[in-house]
Order: sequence, then C-alpha cells, then structure tokens
Amino acid sequence: LLIRTGKVPEALAALDQAIAPEAAGDRADLRIARARLLEATGRAREARDSLTRDVESLPAEQQPLVWKGLGDLLLARGDTAGARAAYETWSKLQPFDARARLVV
Repeated sequence: LLIRTGKVPEALAALDQAIAPEAAGDRADLRIARARLLEATGRAREARDSLTRDVESLPAEQQPLVWKGLGDLLLARGDTAGARAAYETWSKLQPFDARARLVV
C-alpha cells in the first residue's frame, strides 16, 4: 500500500523495521522485497548490495532464495550475464531443485 501511494521512504523504513532482529529478523523474502523497491526507484547498485550483503549469515535454506531473487532482478534489468551467474549460484545451492537447473 505504501508503494502504491508513492510513499517509498516509508515503505523502505517499514522493511528496515521488519528486518530488525527484534522484529521478523533478517530473512530472504524481506531482503528481496527491499531490493525490488530499491531497484524500482533507480537504486540498482544499492539493491544488489543490500540483497547479497552477508548472505552467508542467513540460514542455509534461505540463501538460495537470495541468489534467485538477484538473478530475477538482474534479468529484468537486462543483465543476462549477471543473472546467469546468480542463477548458477542458486543452482549449486539447490542441486535437486528442477527450477534452478532449468534456468541455468
């Protein structure tokens, strides 16, 4: 709702609050949502950095989601080489996921 009404700073603040350890905590879905919002506002580098920063600190089952999310963002931006590299990382982390193997 905040995004649809043009309240991007408020939407980012809400996501930052949700990512805080005392709230939901650092989770792949929240990182992806934040990165998409940053990307939509022309902050591509910040989107990528915030998505992948300290990705290894996430639980192992959430790390592949970050790499898929990065691949999706890069592909939408037209960076096929970058998307392919992100999808390859996703595939390595999810070797039995057919979706991950199909995009590589």
